[in-house]
Amino acid sequence: MEISPPKELKSVHSNPHLTLFDRIRIWVLSNDCKWSDKQIVDYLNFTYPTVAKWKNTYDFEDKPRSGRPIEYDINIYERLQREHQEWSPFDIRQNWPIDEKGKVPSISTIVLMRKQLHVKEYHNKTIHQFTKSNLNDRIRCAKKHQGRDKKKSVIFVDETSRGRQASQIRLHVFPDDHPHFQSLEKIKGFSGHFFAGISYRDRTPLISYERKLDGKDYQLLLDNYVIPLGDQYYGWNQIESKRLWKLCQDGDGAHVSTETTEYLDQMDIQLFDHPAWSPDMNPMERLWSILWHEVAKRRPRSNQELITFAKQVWDGLDQKIIQNTIDDLDRIYKWIIERDGILYKFGK
Repeated sequence: MEISPPKELKSVHSNPHLTLFDRIRIWVLSNDCKWSDKQIVDYLNFTYPTVAKWKNTYDFEDKPRSGRPIEYDINIYERLQREHQEWSPFDIRQNWPIDEKGKVPSISTIVLMRKQLHVKEYHNKTIHQFTKSNLNDRIRCAKKHQGRDKKKSVIFVDETSRGRQASQIRLHVFPDDHPHFQSLEKIKGFSGHFFAGISYRDRTPLISYERKLDGKDYQLLLDNYVIPLGDQYYGWNQIESKRLWKLCQDGDGAHVSTETTEYLDQMDIQLFDHPAWSPDMNPMERLWSILWHEVAKRRPRSNQELITFAKQVWDGLDQKIIQNTIDDLDRIYKWIIERDGILYKFGK
């Protein structure tokens, strides 16, 4: 049986090297549909079950084309992306210089090259961030805090942002009778911002907000949630006029601003020494991973569901998990000292 694309896809692009998969992908984007590559392949398998080549269309394999190493294509992609930063993968493919064999990489290969370059850029950025002085600072803090029970009187705070792109939302693509592009429900992406604090004995509520925190917003969160938590469980030394607990925070702009620093001095809040670029030394980072793993199981489909599910999971989190995460800092400190200050690799 001869296979031809749907009528509305024949005129998508005049490039003869575009496959049916690429034509459908371009049509999906131009009509603001939210199909993933996997969903397009499922459609092709459903419509043309005798064609086996669609089964692995969306598999990104690092294999050379036409006997050439993939680095050759990466260099071309990097040049095109640098010269035309606004181009999408489909624009790059349409303007790809065709070689003597008349072949151009598929959309999947171009997406793979983009991912590889992003990983390379992130790796280089991370390496440059960890200067020798920063590594020494991490080792100093690890040695200072290792083996001390003072971590049990520390409140660790952190903020995070979480959301889902529309392409990440799982949908029932096909109806029971027959698949149609028009049957796909269009859903917009969503995101939320959250703040929380933990200690060995209790935690603050999970606070959601709509915009990035500034110094005044951060002070309100400390006033309403963090300071009452610390004073309730660890107390206040009226003779020495200081609080019997410390605050651990990262180097976010709202945390280190002049007004926040003056506020902390005014409220007699001592800071727990925390080096820059050290998410592995703040147990809140691991709790965020636990939280979002559980929230993802519930598959939120709107911003309100995301906030509701996140607060439900946070309130139901066992305090023993928080305690174990704080106790595990000693093992992380030891790992950092033995490896000259590099980031701890969770799961190792």
